[in-house]
Amino acid sequence: MQNETEKISQFINLISPLVCAVTKSIIQSLGWQVTENGSGVNTVFSIKSDDKEAEFYLHNLLFEIATVDRDAKSLVFDTTILDFDIFMNKTIQLMASKLKILFHLLSEEDVESAFDKITQEAKNYQRIRIIKLDPNKL
Repeated sequence: MQNETEKISQFINLISPLVCAVTKSIIQSLGWQVTENGSGVNTVFSIKSDDKEAEFYLHNLLFEIATVDRDAKSLVFDTTILDFDIFMNKTIQLMASKLKILFHLLSEEDVESAFDKITQEAKNYQRIRIIKLDPNKL
Protein backbone atom coordinates (compact mmCIF):
# COMPACT_ATOMS: atom_id res chain seq x y z
CA MET A 1 0.00 0.00 0.00
CA GLN A 2 2.83 2.41 0.85
CA ASN A 3 4.34 1.76 -2.56
CA GLU A 4 1.05 2.68 -4.28
CA THR A 5 0.75 5.85 -2.19
CA GLU A 6 4.31 6.83 -3.10
CA LYS A 7 3.70 6.22 -6.82
CA ILE A 8 0.51 8.29 -6.73
CA SER A 9 2.15 11.09 -4.78
CA GLN A 10 5.20 11.22 -7.04
CA PHE A 11 3.05 11.18 -10.17
CA ILE A 12 0.79 13.95 -8.89
CA ASN A 13 3.83 16.02 -7.94
CA LEU A 14 5.09 15.55 -11.50
CA ILE A 15 1.85 16.36 -13.35
CA SER A 16 0.21 18.94 -11.09
CA PRO A 17 2.11 21.97 -12.48
CA LEU A 18 1.10 21.00 -16.03
CA VAL A 19 -2.53 20.20 -15.18
CA CYS A 20 -2.86 23.40 -13.13
CA ALA A 21 -1.29 25.57 -15.85
CA VAL A 22 -3.46 24.13 -18.63
CA THR A 23 -6.63 24.34 -16.52
CA LYS A 24 -5.86 27.93 -15.53
CA SER A 25 -5.12 28.87 -19.14
CA ILE A 26 -8.44 27.42 -20.33
CA ILE A 27 -10.35 29.30 -17.62
CA GLN A 28 -8.59 32.56 -18.48
CA SER A 29 -9.30 32.04 -22.20
CA LEU A 30 -12.99 32.32 -21.31
CA GLY A 31 -12.33 35.85 -20.06
CA TRP A 32 -12.64 34.91 -16.41
CA GLN A 33 -10.34 36.23 -13.69
CA VAL A 34 -8.39 33.50 -11.89
CA THR A 35 -6.44 33.63 -8.67
CA GLU A 36 -4.43 30.53 -7.83
CA ASN A 37 -3.91 29.52 -4.21
CA GLY A 38 -1.94 26.55 -2.92
CA SER A 39 -0.05 24.02 -4.97
CA GLY A 40 -0.29 20.40 -6.06
CA VAL A 41 -3.35 18.65 -4.67
CA ASN A 42 -4.08 21.71 -2.54
CA THR A 43 -4.48 24.02 -5.55
CA VAL A 44 -7.65 26.09 -5.54
CA PHE A 45 -8.65 28.51 -8.28
CA SER A 46 -10.82 31.44 -7.21
CA ILE A 47 -12.69 32.46 -10.32
CA LYS A 48 -14.70 35.58 -11.10
CA SER A 49 -16.97 36.09 -14.05
CA ASP A 50 -18.88 39.35 -14.01
CA ASP A 51 -20.85 39.22 -10.74
CA LYS A 52 -20.38 35.48 -10.19
CA GLU A 53 -17.66 33.74 -8.22
CA ALA A 54 -16.63 30.12 -7.84
CA GLU A 55 -13.83 28.12 -6.32
CA PHE A 56 -12.40 25.21 -8.27
CA TYR A 57 -10.46 22.62 -6.26
CA LEU A 58 -8.04 20.49 -8.26
CA HIS A 59 -7.62 17.74 -5.64
CA ASN A 60 -10.17 15.34 -7.11
CA LEU A 61 -9.09 15.96 -10.69
CA LEU A 62 -5.47 15.11 -9.88
CA PHE A 63 -6.43 11.96 -7.98
CA GLU A 64 -8.81 10.87 -10.74
CA ILE A 65 -5.97 11.14 -13.23
CA ALA A 66 -3.44 9.27 -11.08
CA THR A 67 -5.58 6.46 -9.67
CA VAL A 68 -7.83 3.67 -10.87
CA ASP A 69 -10.57 4.84 -8.47
CA ARG A 70 -10.03 7.91 -6.31
CA ASP A 71 -12.70 6.74 -3.86
CA ALA A 72 -11.20 3.31 -3.18
CA LYS A 73 -10.15 2.61 0.41
CA SER A 74 -6.75 1.50 -0.85
CA LEU A 75 -5.75 3.75 -3.73
CA VAL A 76 -4.14 2.06 -6.72
CA PHE A 77 -1.89 3.90 -9.15
CA ASP A 78 -3.27 3.74 -12.70
CA THR A 79 -0.29 2.25 -14.54
CA THR A 80 -2.03 2.71 -17.91
CA ILE A 81 -1.29 6.45 -17.71
CA LEU A 82 2.41 5.72 -18.07
CA ASP A 83 1.52 5.52 -21.77
CA PHE A 84 1.57 9.18 -22.83
CA ASP A 85 -1.42 8.91 -25.17
CA ILE A 86 -3.54 7.30 -22.48
CA PHE A 87 -2.41 9.92 -19.95
CA MET A 88 -3.32 12.76 -22.31
CA ASN A 89 -6.69 11.29 -23.26
CA LYS A 90 -7.64 10.59 -19.64
CA THR A 91 -6.48 14.02 -18.50
CA ILE A 92 -8.31 15.86 -21.28
CA GLN A 93 -11.53 13.91 -20.69
CA LEU A 94 -11.48 14.51 -16.93
CA MET A 95 -10.49 18.15 -17.23
CA ALA A 96 -13.23 18.81 -19.78
CA SER A 97 -15.86 17.17 -17.57
CA LYS A 98 -14.91 19.38 -14.60
CA LEU A 99 -14.67 22.56 -16.66
CA LYS A 100 -18.04 21.90 -18.31
CA ILE A 101 -19.75 22.09 -14.91
CA LEU A 102 -17.84 25.25 -14.04
CA PHE A 103 -18.80 26.74 -17.40
CA HIS A 104 -22.49 26.14 -16.73
CA LEU A 105 -22.25 27.66 -13.26
CA LEU A 106 -20.56 30.84 -14.45
CA SER A 107 -22.19 31.29 -17.85
CA GLU A 108 -25.87 30.87 -17.12
CA GLU A 109 -28.00 33.85 -16.17
CA ASP A 110 -28.98 32.32 -12.86
CA VAL A 111 -27.81 29.46 -10.71
CA GLU A 112 -31.05 27.52 -11.06
CA SER A 113 -30.76 27.29 -14.86
CA ALA A 114 -27.11 26.25 -14.43
CA PHE A 115 -28.21 23.48 -12.05
CA ASP A 116 -30.83 22.37 -14.58
CA LYS A 117 -28.17 22.02 -17.31
CA ILE A 118 -25.79 20.23 -14.97
CA THR A 119 -28.58 17.88 -13.88
CA GLN A 120 -29.32 17.05 -17.52
CA GLU A 121 -25.69 16.01 -17.93
CA ALA A 122 -25.42 14.26 -14.56
CA LYS A 123 -25.76 10.86 -16.19
CA ASN A 124 -22.28 11.42 -17.65
CA TYR A 125 -20.69 11.64 -14.21
CA GLN A 126 -20.12 9.20 -11.39
CA ARG A 127 -20.67 11.96 -8.85
CA ILE A 128 -21.11 15.69 -8.74
CA ARG A 129 -20.82 17.81 -5.61
CA ILE A 130 -21.67 21.48 -5.78
CA ILE A 131 -22.05 23.59 -2.70
CA LYS A 132 -24.35 26.56 -3.12
CA LEU A 133 -23.88 29.33 -0.56
CA ASP A 134 -26.60 31.86 0.09
CA PRO A 135 -24.84 35.23 0.60
CA ASN A 136 -27.81 36.39 2.68
CA LYS A 137 -27.09 33.71 5.27
CA LEU A 138 -23.34 34.25 5.57
